[in-house]
This record gives sequence, structure tokens and C-alpha cells, in this order.
Amino acid sequence: MIGYGTPLGARIAVAIGAVALAFGCTAASQSPEAADMPGWRPDSSHEPARGYRYPAQVFAEALENFTGGQEGAPGLAIELSEQGEHVVAISTESGMLDDSVEAVQQRLVLERRSDGLWWVRERGIRFRCYRGAQPGRWTTELCP
Repeated sequence: MIGYGTPLGARIAVAIGAVALAFGCTAASQSPEAADMPGWRPDSSHEPARGYRYPAQVFAEALENFTGGQEGAPGLAIELSEQGEHVVAISTESGMLDDSVEAVQQRLVLERRSDGLWWVRERGIRFRCYRGAQPGRWTTELCP
């Protein structure tokens, strides 16, 4: 996981280095299908139309444009884990200048295809709100 207080340059280096670590992570015992639990809203609005040489590259653009690492700026954490023949990537953005949204998580399931590239097979999103029916808990509903 990339810590919130890490300077931006180090975050990018850590994310790229996470490619090597992604395959050293402990694999979960369930398949991505079983991990498709309630709590993730399917999200195809940003479906990439290309493959990636390494799973962590899926976040490269987000990291290039990320302005965090400064006091009062948003935080970004990225986790990669191997689950069978897939890699599950979860990004968590927090500390946004929004009085209703505490954090947003995106979950991507990547699979290696016959072309040797990693493709996004599945994408989900969820929100943690400051207010609403269950403040501080993850939900698939937009924050009020």
C-alpha cells in the first residue's frame, strides 16, 4: 500500500515498483467471481480500451495527475493482490475537498490475455460518506 504521507515522486516509484511486488502478495483463496461481493457498483464509464504490460500501469495516468503529498491535499492508496490468475487492484482516494464524500474506492480485476497484456476485466466503485444513512461505511450509493 502506498502511504498518504509519501511525496508524489516516491508514490510513482513505489507504484511502478509494486508491479514486482504484486506477484509476491499472498493470493486470496477465493476467485475474483467469489470476491464480487455486494458493496461494489459495476462501473464501465472509464473502461480502458487497451492492455497493460504490468498491472500497476492501469494507475499510471491517475498518479501522473495526482496532486497529493502536501498538507491538506488528497491522499491516494493503491493495493495490488494476486487472486488466482487475476490481479485485483484497489485505489482509495481520500481527503478530497468535498463536505459529503470522505473517500472513493475503485476496484479493478485484471486478467492476462493471450497477447501477454493485462486487461481490465471488471471495474467497481464505492463511496464512504460523511453523512447519510450510514456515515463512515462503504456504500454503492452516491453521497448525499
